Amino acid sequence: LQAVAALCDRALLLRPNQSPLLDRIEQVTSAYLSAGAARGDSRATLGDVSINRAHASAPLTATIRPGEQLTLRFTAHMLADLPRCAVELHVLRHDGLYVFDGVSFTENGPVVDVRAGSTLHGEIDFRANVLRGAYRITINLVDPSRLWKAVEFPAVASFVVEESTRWGGCAELEPRYRLTTTASDDITSGVLAACSAP
Repeated sequence: LQAVAALCDRALLLRPNQSPLLDRIEQVTSAYLSAGAARGDSRATLGDVSINRAHASAPLTATIRPGEQLTLRFTAHMLADLPRCAVELHVLRHDGLYVFDGVSFTENGPVVDVRAGSTLHGEIDFRANVLRGAYRITINLVDPSRLWKAVEFPAVASFVVEESTRWGGCAELEPRYRLTTTASDDITSGVLAACSAP
């Protein structure tokens, strides 16, 4: 999938019992990675989901650079009471590598009591400190005390990172390189190079 995203401008997605999707690579990749997001749970159904660049109102439709700030927004329509509800965020690379797994209550985030018939509105800001590739996002509604089983919403959104300056790996560490040398007959240092990653 990463090669397709890097080499193609447009793609065709064949889907069972649906018409094929022919569109820009970002749109097709997002649809492919988000397949199955609507799979339900008897306690909640997923409503609107969007992923945006920080402070942008329009949904993300293009590739991003490593380190960009993103905002995931979602709604869930509650069909049952879920006391002390928190949200868990999973980010996985296209090959299944777990990039991130975190939950709101460990970050001093909110825990709310939700009632059947209500709508839960969620917003998660995060920085995409990852290298090139396609990534999918899963969210779960969880109980910090584990008194009820998590409500899982798999593959609710996705994003594609594009860059060409890194040799490998999965994380963007934003390195700053400095090299110095000291001549054998001189104790003063001369700077050979001082470079910063973009």
